[in-house]
Amino acid sequence: TKILIPKFRDRTLISKLRKLGFCDIVELDRDMDYSLKGISIKIIEDEGYLDNDSCLLLDDIKNKILNLNDCHLDFAKLKSLTGDVDLLLLQSSNAIWWPCTYDYDIEKKKELGAVKRKNTLNRALQYAVSLNAKNVVPNAGPPIFLNDDLDFWNNNRREEYNPFILQDDAHKFLKEKGINSHLLIPGSKFLFS
Repeated sequence: TKILIPKFRDRTLISKLRKLGFCDIVELDRDMDYSLKGISIKIIEDEGYLDNDSCLLLDDIKNKILNLNDCHLDFAKLKSLTGDVDLLLLQSSNAIWWPCTYDYDIEKKKELGAVKRKNTLNRALQYAVSLNAKNVVPNAGPPIFLNDDLDFWNNNRREEYNPFILQDDAHKFLKEKGINSHLLIPGSKFLFS
């Protein structure tokens, strides 16, 4: 099986893949395109101080799809690397547990959660606008907490203080801001018009 990965300076990912037995691994620099069946594939790495991430750009000449997922590259830098996109898949919820698992009282958690929720939705909106995305699909998150002590955050997702936003709420927010957002569920098909 051929595996395409970003060419990180940190060699952990490729080392772990090799230990799993994969030997056909192609590392792509962000300025490299890999062609497969008429589709240009570009992996754009985001190598930070604490973690590594990447996003995937697919281009078949007619349509350009960017799966940003939860990668948070600088808006202008990303635009310079991708140009406008026809379909943007992106994170519209949080995956980090702050402030919900921190030692704050519940009112402080709600206050900080509301700020985080607003910032997350505005970041999704900014990516859609910056990339002039013709279509947007909120698709990454939210997580489910399996710890009984955190069940509160599973059961109030629609509250303005809950930073773990449901995809339909993100979809509604984007639509209200004039973005051509689509709510997809497992089994859905997206057809370009």
